[in-house]
Amino acid sequence: MFSAKRHWPLYLFIGLCLLETSCNRSSRTIITAAQIPVENTPIILPEEKNTDNIPAEIPAKATYKDWAIRKKSIGPIQVGMSLLQVDSILQDYQKQKATSYDFGFGGGSPAYIYSLDESPVIAVVQALNSKKVFAIIALHESLQTDNGIHPKMSVKNLLGIFPQMKFFYDLMNDWEYSEDAGNQCTFVFMTTKGAQIGSYPDPEKGSVAKRTTAEIAWITIQ
Repeated sequence: MFSAKRHWPLYLFIGLCLLETSCNRSSRTIITAAQIPVENTPIILPEEKNTDNIPAEIPAKATYKDWAIRKKSIGPIQVGMSLLQVDSILQDYQKQKATSYDFGFGGGSPAYIYSLDESPVIAVVQALNSKKVFAIIALHESLQTDNGIHPKMSVKNLLGIFPQMKFFYDLMNDWEYSEDAGNQCTFVFMTTKGAQIGSYPDPEKGSVAKRTTAEIAWITIQ
């Protein structure tokens, strides 16, 4: 007959083995992934590199008064160039962020105004899907076209250059404008109702000038 008293050493041995196995399993399960130190390394994307050819030795402060407004450019600033290149050319200017809406463009892309001695000189509108210049805005009266048109020029003097010029009403922005289609320039007038240059029963057809005292607020180049 089997006697528990005679075999108690065997029971003790088996019990100790089971206890050791249980302890080993417990020690393995309490080491979780959270206790293992992990180095969090941030993903750093490379900065945009300027691959354009930056004009060398441009004395920005001295030259803007001599810059000509031409098709797709004002001096060294050109439609389609990178914003990094614009910053390189205008590095001595104060830069202020605006939006494309401020200059009559939809889409909501940024625009940047560059000033010198607190006087706005030029602005650029960024293309919607790239860091390129979509449009250039001439703000300072020293910036002129080859035939002498510049910001702050009156309608009267503008008609001395383009006698047959028509004017249009911008329904979205509530201002008036005229165009030099050959040079892809738009002359913007920040007029108000009651002091408009023309009358617009049909805004698409434009109007001849009936008031000639308004001045060009800025010139847009595309």
